Amino acid sequence: MYEQFAGVYDQLMLEAPYQEWVEYIKQFLPKQAVRIADLGCGSGYVAVELAKLGHHVTGIDISSDMLALARERARQASVDVEWVCADMSTVDLGGEQFDIIISTCDSINYLLSSEAVQQCFKHVFSAIKFGGKFVFDVHSETKRDQFADFSYADNDENCSVIWESYMSETDKTYIFHDMSFFVLEADGCYRRFDEIHEQWLADAETYKILLQNSGFTSCTCSSDFSNEWREDGERSFFIADK
Repeated sequence: MYEQFAGVYDQLMLEAPYQEWVEYIKQFLPKQAVRIADLGCGSGYVAVELAKLGHHVTGIDISSDMLALARERARQASVDVEWVCADMSTVDLGGEQFDIIISTCDSINYLLSSEAVQQCFKHVFSAIKFGGKFVFDVHSETKRDQFADFSYADNDENCSVIWESYMSETDKTYIFHDMSFFVLEADGCYRRFDEIHEQWLADAETYKILLQNSGFTSCTCSSDFSNEWREDGERSFFIADK
C-alpha cells in the first residue's frame, strides 16, 4: 500500500484541511519547544509545520515512499524532523519521552482491528510523559455511513483519479476505498495503477474503552476541528491525558 499512491498523494490531497489540523493541535502545545511524535505522518505536512514552530518532531509512517516526500518537504522548509519508517501499531517509541503524540488524517482507521488499535494505544501510552496528551482523529459513524456509497473523480492534465468507497457486506465497521489513477508519463502516454485501501471505523465509545484499557486517565471528544461534540459530525477527535 502507498508504493504508487505516494507519487500522486499530494495532488489528491490538495483540498485536505491540513492547516486546520495544525491549528487544532497548536491549542494543546505550550509556547516553549516540546517533543512531538506524529503517527502515520504521511507526506509530512503537519509534522513540518509543527517543526517550523520550533518543536522537536518525530514523524512515523509505514511507507518509505511517503517518508521520501516528507523528507523533501522538510528540506524545502529548512527544518529538522526525525523520520521513522515503522508500523504505528508495533513501533517502540521509547519510554516517556514525548510531551504529545498526534495522529491526524484518520490514520488510526488504518489499524484494522480493535486488537491492533489497542496495541498502538499501549505503545503510545508508554511513550508519553506523565501529564502529556495523545490527540488523534478518526472517521465518525456518520462518515462511515457516507462511505457506504461514495464516489469521487478528479481530472487534470497530469493525473486523473476515480475513487469509490463501499462498506463490507459482512461487517459494517470495515470500509474499502477502491482507487484508480491515470498518470501522465514522459512519453505522453497515461499509465494506470490501482490501489485498494481498507479502514476500520469503530464507534466513539469503542475508542474511549481502548484508551482507558491502555492506561489513559481521561478522554475528551470533539467533532470536525471544533471543541464541541456533535452526533452528526464527520470527523471525531480524541484528546487523551496520561
